[in-house]
Amino acid sequence: MIVQDVIDVYTAEGNYISNSMVKKSSDNLGCTFKWICRMGNTAFRREVFIATSTTEDDVTQRTVTEHIEVLPAE
Repeated sequence: MIVQDVIDVYTAEGNYISNSMVKKSSDNLGCTFKWICRMGNTAFRREVFIATSTTEDDVTQRTVTEHIEVLPAE
């Protein structure tokens, strides 16, 4: 599994707001992405940390070792 696969899971959710996925941070050990989801007439932020075992320049192509959603997202 690569980072893009994890991103694809979250962006496929019905309450995901299009084009809201952004990379919050990254280093050689992993990356954090955040995005916005709709809840009725309001929205809330979500965030996921993705640990990686490879160091490609393109973060989305790195191999994932683990990923976990961060609560509360900031």
